[in-house]
Amino acid sequence: MRQGPSLASVILTSIITSVITAVLTVILMQRLGPIGTGDIIVPDLTGLNQADARANLESKGLVFLVGGRKPSPTAAPGTVLSQSPPAGSRVKAGSTVSVTLAGEAPRVPDLKGRTVAEATVLLEQAGFKISVGPEVASDEVAAGRVVKQEPAAGLAYEPGRTIVVNLSSGPAKKEVPKVTGMGLGRARRILQDAGFKVGKVTYRYDEDWGPYVVLGQTPRAGEKAKPGSAIDLVVNED
Repeated sequence: MRQGPSLASVILTSIITSVITAVLTVILMQRLGPIGTGDIIVPDLTGLNQADARANLESKGLVFLVGGRKPSPTAAPGTVLSQSPPAGSRVKAGSTVSVTLAGEAPRVPDLKGRTVAEATVLLEQAGFKISVGPEVASDEVAAGRVVKQEPAAGLAYEPGRTIVVNLSSGPAKKEVPKVTGMGLGRARRILQDAGFKVGKVTYRYDEDWGPYVVLGQTPRAGEKAKPGSAIDLVVNED
């Protein structure tokens, strides 16, 4: 006579079945959420404007809330940057979804002609940092003032970006013209036309030259000096 399954095997089968069922239940709950927590899936709102995001949520029975704003150099102001709960979450009807909207990113102020102190204040007010680069010669901007900046004025960036400024070192140096061998009057005109001025005039006698002829100059001809610099002359006595 054929015997049925033993009591032990029946119990073992029952235990295994219960364990498998429990494991599957846990996995299902993790994916779908606990039974009774809600049946609404939160939509993806990123990239939508405020009005469309609100309408999307309200059409699904959810509440729209602006949780904050964050400057963005790429997204249009009012665009949803992030949300909580995230898209795909299961929530109850009437739940609130908080979004962070893009605010207008600050623009780099125009710093040309400003001192370092003035530029620092303007940048800090806009939320930026300052870094001073090498000096640059300029015929237009006075020495010690901003002649160049990077990034350029008017561009929008997130707060915290470093703006590099270059200060003017004044006009670029120019070559000093040769005035030795000339009369003092002519030498003065040549220097003035080149953007220089006559500095200290020293007299000494040289029988090989006529009176008031320039015998020497400092800086020498061909050397470079800043415009407006004084050129000292040695002039032959009468």
